[in-house]
Amino acid sequence: KIKKITERLIALHKPLTVIPVCGTNEKLYDYFKTLKPSEEITFCPYGFTDGILELEAAADIFCGKSGNILAEATFFGNPSIITHFANMIEKNIADHYLNSVGVSIKQFCPKKAVNLIVEFAENPELIEPYRRAAEDYHVNFGSEKAADILWEEIKRRFPDHPELK
Repeated sequence: KIKKITERLIALHKPLTVIPVCGTNEKLYDYFKTLKPSEEITFCPYGFTDGILELEAAADIFCGKSGNILAEATFFGNPSIITHFANMIEKNIADHYLNSVGVSIKQFCPKKAVNLIVEFAENPELIEPYRRAAEDYHVNFGSEKAADILWEEIKRRFPDHPELK
């Protein structure tokens, strides 16, 4: 859906920066390089990039298919619009970020996804609840949280170990 969403976004006369990342889909990347956006749009298509984390950190919103990238977007405090999930694993990941974390919106229709992006750009206060949800989720990250999880697992696996009592 990135093709349809990107085509719609770059045709708008709105001050937006649109950065589609095509990964290994070279055909789509080559196609994007031929597009001419409206003069208000900053358009920066990427193919495969090692700089994906930097792009995510600089973004205001992630828009794309479900998967582990939702964790990365959330880590950087960015809401996400989920436009597709390809299998049950991606559906379960989406469900977590939609319903447990509250940082995502499911919108499979490209036209409606573009409308959401524009609405957020024009009314930044509408995106704030999703940003706050991402920030609130940060308690799940970091070395202290990882150490707590590991310690609890060690105690569970070795309940009779004398040094754990």
